[in-house]
Amino acid sequence: MNAKAKMTYALIDIAVSKGLKEIKENSGRGLRNLVDLGKRLSKGKHQQIFFQLAQQILDDQSSVYYEIVDRTVQYANPNALKRFGMNLGYNAWTYGAEKIREHEKWRGYNIPWKLIFDFSDHSDDPMSFRRISGLLEEGESLGIYCAIFFIGENESLIEVVQNLAQSHPDSSYFVFLNPICVTEQYAQRSIAEGNIVFVFETSPGTDMQLQAADTADILYRNGCLFGCYSVYDNTKSNEIIGDRFLKDLETLRCPFVFFIDGGLTDGKTKKSITDFLNDAKNESGYSFFLADFYADLAYIDYAISNRDCFLCFQADGCVSTQRMGNIKHGLNAKNDSMDKILSIAMPAGHI
Repeated sequence: MNAKAKMTYALIDIAVSKGLKEIKENSGRGLRNLVDLGKRLSKGKHQQIFFQLAQQILDDQSSVYYEIVDRTVQYANPNALKRFGMNLGYNAWTYGAEKIREHEKWRGYNIPWKLIFDFSDHSDDPMSFRRISGLLEEGESLGIYCAIFFIGENESLIEVVQNLAQSHPDSSYFVFLNPICVTEQYAQRSIAEGNIVFVFETSPGTDMQLQAADTADILYRNGCLFGCYSVYDNTKSNEIIGDRFLKDLETLRCPFVFFIDGGLTDGKTKKSITDFLNDAKNESGYSFFLADFYADLAYIDYAISNRDCFLCFQADGCVSTQRMGNIKHGLNAKNDSMDKILSIAMPAGHI
């Protein structure tokens, strides 16, 4: 970050600290003041629209968003909450977005606002810590201040991501994992780093749903900002459509809930799920922020770059630009620079 951005970050830090204190004392007034601050600081058209919408929502004194924010501020570690929020809200979506647009103008390729690392499958020859750290550093130089890691049941990767978060403190990190991997030790360190959010998997009517409840207790008790996710595909879709599962998720006290398309090919069912999720988000009747993972990530890409800039690195360094594969042959993140990867995988005007 340049000197001007660091100064702005410091000033926002003071304002957010004040805002969080106000929310604890009066959730309505404090939240409205923070949204007003965000609107004053926002520069892009889409940011302005977002904060205008937020102001309209908060005009309703009975809005469930007051409950979500109030509960989160009351339980979550204030320093971790502030740091993650500022790294994502300012570094990634404001300062980073401006850098991305500037670089896109003269580099001749599009740039994603986030990097995805899918390490859920085993690799006999995985990327080294040093190389992953190098990709994150190259990404930050382009304006990318967010990384999403899928690690499945590979618990050993939690410490790797926590070390990466410590080495790159200006970015925000989402770690999608099996709930059984989360321990008190990992939860406590995530608070110390302050820029990590654990997102654990849950599935209706399974043992994983029971484990998710225990994991949620660990994270809540330690004041961690956290979320959960559920995957739907051709064999598992009907279970998530309806009020029952979402009500079950409310018991976990997660501020964030993600639904992820795991390869659903039936067009009718896919539309039903998309409509259901959109209705659930618009009705705002649940005590968490609901996200359709791929669609909402793409929405932010469009707001910044006018393109869906999906970029994913596999454990062995393979590069994909579509959600279900599409490996870019001839590219490998172990050896190729971010500049080379983006120039080949995301040339200006790519679809």
